[in-house]
Amino acid sequence: MIDYTKTSDGLFAYRYPRASVTADAVLFAERELEEESGIVLTGMQLVGIYSDVERDPRGRVITAAYTAMTTKPEANAADDAAAAKWWPLNALPKLAFDHETILRDAMKVLEIKRY
Repeated sequence: MIDYTKTSDGLFAYRYPRASVTADAVLFAERELEEESGIVLTGMQLVGIYSDVERDPRGRVITAAYTAMTTKPEANAADDAAAAKWWPLNALPKLAFDHETILRDAMKVLEIKRY
């Protein structure tokens, strides 16, 4: 059953509007990242809270984005993750939604120069 309709301005309207709260792209929250990939983090820092109402066309999503360093760089998909892979900053695939902004903000937090 389709739970949404597309409005005349190209946005989506859900039958039961609701906000979702997530941990997002740069690295997931510590427990979630380890659960999804087996990666153990050190020095986790909050990058920011992202809540623009148009950040995800599927509905209202509020996310807390974190960054951290790891001493275990092997990534293995587990639980509900389909895949886990590292990407060089200068060879990233196209990022969805506002993930480029989140990545840029994370680089500022870690004082990483532009790729």
